[in-house]
Amino acid sequence: MPPASRLPAALAAVALALASAGWVVQAFVPSLPEALAATLTVLFWWVVPTLTVCAFVAAVAAGGMLGRIRALGVAVVGSAGYACATLATLGFTQGVAALDEDLPDPPLTRIIVPLVVIGWLLGALAIGMLLDAVGRERMPRTGPRLGIAALVGIVLAPLAGLAGANPAFSLIPPAAILLVETLRNAEHRVRPAPGAIPERAWLPVALLAWTGLVGGAAGILLAMAGTMVPGGLDGTGALAAGLAVAGMAAVPIIVAVLIVGVRRSATPVRSAVLPLAALAFVELTPAVHLLVAGPVARPGTPLDVLPGMVALGLATGCLAWTLVPVDGVARLTVGAVSGLAVAAFGALLAPALPFATPFAALAVLAWARRARRAQGQPMDDSSTDAISSTSK
Repeated sequence: MPPASRLPAALAAVALALASAGWVVQAFVPSLPEALAATLTVLFWWVVPTLTVCAFVAAVAAGGMLGRIRALGVAVVGSAGYACATLATLGFTQGVAALDEDLPDPPLTRIIVPLVVIGWLLGALAIGMLLDAVGRERMPRTGPRLGIAALVGIVLAPLAGLAGANPAFSLIPPAAILLVETLRNAEHRVRPAPGAIPERAWLPVALLAWTGLVGGAAGILLAMAGTMVPGGLDGTGALAAGLAVAGMAAVPIIVAVLIVGVRRSATPVRSAVLPLAALAFVELTPAVHLLVAGPVARPGTPLDVLPGMVALGLATGCLAWTLVPVDGVARLTVGAVSGLAVAAFGALLAPALPFATPFAALAVLAWARRARRAQGQPMDDSSTDAISSTSK
């Protein structure tokens, strides 16, 4: 890897490491001291986003689409915008604390609005500068190009500025940059062609997917309409029970994928990957823990989703490790970063994951039908009828 191409990956790796450490502290430390809470605010609202912007700009510059001076300008302006967002967030926190103690607003609280406006403008300027440089070849006319760059910058700046609002989400952009840079600079190898799936395997795949489809749909129906049943659960209990059923209905779906995955690859690690993913899907569902605790919901804690996060991260990392066409450190990096990013994303969307169960079942059925046709196997036996019935 040439020295010039190491900078984006190094910056993204540092941002990812800091975001991961801060995320763990914020999620699992019960009550944060005021100084530590302020430090984490600066970390998530300024340090990690600034490093991510610098990594992205360095990657674009390494690709020849951005000059060094323009890249430095985008990084500086973007960092200044995130600094304004950080100060506004600290001012808001101080203002809430002062309000609780019936004290006058601190100085930083009084300038929140100017800080937000200045940060918005700086963010829009940074995005506009980047888009203006990247779009010069495709749009040589200066006026329309600048107008589009400014409009997109104004729209995207608030979204980019809220990057630090959720610590789990802040892991995903640097992880994506690190993955792209690792795969782009690594030496690729030829991956063996997948093997054929025996004819006898298709019927259990279809039956398992149908089981997940019916169970997932039933769970969602229970979550939405469980209170309408006379003598049934209350709203919270129905939602918890329904999401638990839908989450557990994902197990047969992933077992179906496991059958196909093991048959198509001789890689031993994959046989352990998908059961972990099934376990993760269930354990990432807080409703399962609520159901186990009883019909009366208890307050959720980060420990409720920790087992699922670990399982989902391991499953994704192992699967990526078996699939990527690279070797050595690059392969290990892709597996680790993929697992961490997907675990963070899963924790972010944990309550909504069970709603995806029926759609995942339909996707598996459609995929099985297409894969079976691609193998050139006849489509007139009972397993074909089971798979084909999804389109009716």
